[in-house]
Amino acid sequence: MKHAGNALLALTLMLATAAQAAVTATVDRNQISINDSLVLTLRASEGEDVESTDLGVLRLDFDVVSTGRSTNLSFIDGRTERITDLRIVLLPRRMGDLTIPPLSVDGKRTREIRIQVSDTPVTADISQDVFVESEVDATEVYVQSQLLHTFRIYEAIELNDRGRSELKLEDAVVEELESNSFQRTINGRPYRVIEVRHAIFPQKSGELVIPAISFNGRKSSGRRSLLSFSTGEVLRRRSKPITVTVKRVPDAWPAAAPWVPASNLRIEESWSALPDELEVGDSVTRTLTLVAEGVDSSQLPQLPPADIDGIKAYLDQPRSENRAGNKGITGIGVNSTALLITNPGTFTLPAVKVPWWDTSTDSLRYAELPARTLAVAAPAGAPAPVAANPVTPPATMPAPTSATGRTSLWMWTTVSALLGWLGTTVWLGWRLRAPRIARSEQAATEEREAALFKACLAACNANQALAARTAIQHWAQRALDQRRLPSLAEIARRSDSAELSAALEALERSLYAVDATPWQGDALALALKACRKQLQRHDRSNTDPLPPLYSGQA
Repeated sequence: MKHAGNALLALTLMLATAAQAAVTATVDRNQISINDSLVLTLRASEGEDVESTDLGVLRLDFDVVSTGRSTNLSFIDGRTERITDLRIVLLPRRMGDLTIPPLSVDGKRTREIRIQVSDTPVTADISQDVFVESEVDATEVYVQSQLLHTFRIYEAIELNDRGRSELKLEDAVVEELESNSFQRTINGRPYRVIEVRHAIFPQKSGELVIPAISFNGRKSSGRRSLLSFSTGEVLRRRSKPITVTVKRVPDAWPAAAPWVPASNLRIEESWSALPDELEVGDSVTRTLTLVAEGVDSSQLPQLPPADIDGIKAYLDQPRSENRAGNKGITGIGVNSTALLITNPGTFTLPAVKVPWWDTSTDSLRYAELPARTLAVAAPAGAPAPVAANPVTPPATMPAPTSATGRTSLWMWTTVSALLGWLGTTVWLGWRLRAPRIARSEQAATEEREAALFKACLAACNANQALAARTAIQHWAQRALDQRRLPSLAEIARRSDSAELSAALEALERSLYAVDATPWQGDALALALKACRKQLQRHDRSNTDPLPPLYSGQA
């Protein structure tokens, strides 16, 4: 039966792996002109035969110009992975929104891809064998919003030794995006087009001038000199400068909020553990991620941690990155907060609301994450409240009314006297032995407490934060006479020492905050020693009030 279960588990894993493996379909561009070529790539990683794919469904909107197959081998975790690519060059048959439908490869289907096809743009002097052009996607943009710039090189002849100038702007941040190469037919003449794109973020309102970009290449002569230099004619081309109007932040924008102009923005939430199954003493990391299209990640605001009684929040170092795609830059901002649960109950994390300016509709919008309620349970080992046992009053003895009653009275009197004598004997014996038993139990308690406290100091002196937390909890459990381990927050709350509370707070931060400095246990050791001396002074005096840390059971 056990082997059958293992076989079933193995079969399930194999089926899950097979389900995850898929043939993917990607294109080099989603926006082209009617005379541009497009490269569709089918990729298989599980031995699928991509060359047998029926491409007939593509011919409704595209002409299949050529196909090419390539195979790469890679070694991952001791196993060989074989990746096969089928590159398909397509030409659109019409303008408009076209669709590359799902393709079937060995029973697996690719996703649908949409392509936008426009008219062939007016270019520079098409009578030349080589020419260049420069364009932007908008002539007016807001300050710090994304401006997409495209530089193209058209080649009707073969060139060697190509080179171009770098785009540099003083009052803008420039990030170079992907470069593409495709074929475009103009007036019946085919050109090879090399397209270079930039994402530009103007940092100052006013006029932004995108300077001319120069390109040079050498005509291929088909032969080389003895020194291996090309001997063909050198061609130089320059694009025209472009002027863009940069608008200031609109008046409708909230003055106190960081300026975030984007084409789209959303908030994503994730947890390191299920937030609906938390108990006191648990720690969980909540991660909020801002995903903004058309925004440099440095512009994204940092989300503050929630300030809630009963939950301690430690904000991790925020992370950010930029991802390049067909729509330019997508800024990613990651904000993680470690939450330490210190009390049971119901807590509400407030809603998160981030304003952003929609550059597509030229309007103010908000990305929102609704409030979340956390129900925190008490620890499984926490003692439940015990109800007082009801006291049953003794039954009333009936009064004697006859000789039989007098006999019963004599008998009860004798029994009572005997019980009283036995009770007195037991009580005198206990009084004689009690001091010795108490002294023995007290010595054992003091020895145990001393050993636990010694472990606290050893962990502090060794700067071992995790060991110090565990040792302090066990020592405080003995001091508070609790059935469960108290949390550091509970120990700090029961303490009347600001130094001990601050030292425990520093210990917690070192355990849960990613950006915390290495923990040093000197301050905590001193605070613990002072607290223990206060206890010892109380033991020597019956008149001093009991310190708050030892004021009774929790």
